[in-house]
Amino acid sequence: MAPSLLEPSPRSLSGLRPWAWLIERIEQQAGKGLDELVQGVLIHLARDLQFLAPNIQGRYVRAECDTDRLIEVLRAALMVGRVTAFATEPIGGKAFEIRKYAWGPVPLEHHDAERSIGDGIFAVRAGSFRDGSLDRWLANAPLFVGEKQVNEWFKLRAPSSAALRATAVQVMAGHNQASPGQPMRRQDFLGAVRAKHATVSDRQLKALWKETAPEEWKRPGTKGGSRSGRDRQSDR
Repeated sequence: MAPSLLEPSPRSLSGLRPWAWLIERIEQQAGKGLDELVQGVLIHLARDLQFLAPNIQGRYVRAECDTDRLIEVLRAALMVGRVTAFATEPIGGKAFEIRKYAWGPVPLEHHDAERSIGDGIFAVRAGSFRDGSLDRWLANAPLFVGEKQVNEWFKLRAPSSAALRATAVQVMAGHNQASPGQPMRRQDFLGAVRAKHATVSDRQLKALWKETAPEEWKRPGTKGGSRSGRDRQSDR
């Protein structure tokens, strides 16, 4: 018999929202918004879970459409505890937390994580669990999530392009006022932006430099452009 995927102590449905509510919120983030949610998961991985980062990033990048990417975003968030799912018994008003390892990184034969996420149910193979167990009783039960926890996850998203551009303008204006006529070093620029946006990704920073920095700051041999050839290639 398979070990239980559920915490044994129930909680009430107070403060929980149906799975469809979470899916709708994430679908509104299609495209770049999904990228930001994944970066939010990666940035906040606990130190002892850093080994999961390549697995999460790789599965997400290989996903072929927004539906698949949505599943990978949620799988990652559930796996590392950014979001917690609950198998519920709505009539009795009880909810049981699904343990993180149910979502990966090791696939389980008795739990279809992708179907659980896609259909919003506790998609386990009931016969794999002992008679009278919670897992057997709640097989295919609807999933709920904590509203407060999800809202906190969305606050941890990487900043929007508009917010980054506004900060870039402020950083460049401050530099020009303090050092008129002097190019700003690339690393100083990136550091100043990161200081205001802790969850910004390296990819976003490189794109922001390329988009907003004056061309004369990027020229090789200038104070701003004096960096390795490898860095220059990444800006092109």
